[in-house]
Amino acid sequence: MAETPLFTIITPVYNRSEIVVQTILSVLDQQFSDFEYLLVNDASTDGSLDVLEAFARQDQRIKVIDLEENQGRCYARNEGLKHAQGEWICYLDSDDQYYFDHLSTMRDMIKKNPELKVFAVDQHINGILKKYRRKALHADKIMLTLNDFIEDNPLTANQLCHAPLADIQWSNERIPISEDWLFMRSLSLKYPILKTAVVTNNLRDHDDRSMNTTDAESFVRYNLLAANKFTQENPLPESISNRIRVYTDLLCANVYLKHKMKKKAFKIFKPYLVKPKTYTYALFYKAILKFFL
Repeated sequence: MAETPLFTIITPVYNRSEIVVQTILSVLDQQFSDFEYLLVNDASTDGSLDVLEAFARQDQRIKVIDLEENQGRCYARNEGLKHAQGEWICYLDSDDQYYFDHLSTMRDMIKKNPELKVFAVDQHINGILKKYRRKALHADKIMLTLNDFIEDNPLTANQLCHAPLADIQWSNERIPISEDWLFMRSLSLKYPILKTAVVTNNLRDHDDRSMNTTDAESFVRYNLLAANKFTQENPLPESISNRIRVYTDLLCANVYLKHKMKKKAFKIFKPYLVKPKTYTYALFYKAILKFFL
């Protein structure tokens, strides 16, 4: 391995002592071997640290960063970024897997597009091709910009590869969900993202995944937090800020309604009944239907 590896892979780990083994093995199985692998232990209490350190003793490309207190995966990823030595940054969640050609696919994209700073690949979810709301996202190649992340978040961190960027980092606030949407919006605001249809990773959707353990109140709180942080901290056209705020509010109202919390949903939804521009959103009509079902 060269002194400066081509890739740094960052995996935050919290209480994944059993499932993280397959994650690590998927990285070690890469056909492209010029990488360092940073495993950030977020103060696990289940023996995960012992598992990570055992792998580090076996392979010099693996380095363990041990946090003294649990800070959340955004903070853990930022700690990884601080220690990264690679020319390019990749991410892999502790319960997911790379296929053997993940890094080689990224390397080929980098070589063919030297002017770009951010790349993305396609993804399986439990072994099945990921479905996107927009058919265009299934194209062999597509350039994504902020407009693709206003009313949707088509990418996960596992799909991403970017150059070290001084003006981009994960939020240091504890945002357990929607943190990747905040990151993708911030990233795509400044850098176009070239996505290929080549599938190189698998997201394992299981019962303990954060999206499946988050209650309605937390979903609403953190989605509103992420949307507000982005619109308040970036110079955006008012039209873009409005679209983000409207979509987030309607999304949250629908989540409340899904959980039969009609009073809280109506508090969010009520102002939009007198705003005709809102009538173009499918979520507006979904909310109305849920009120009467």
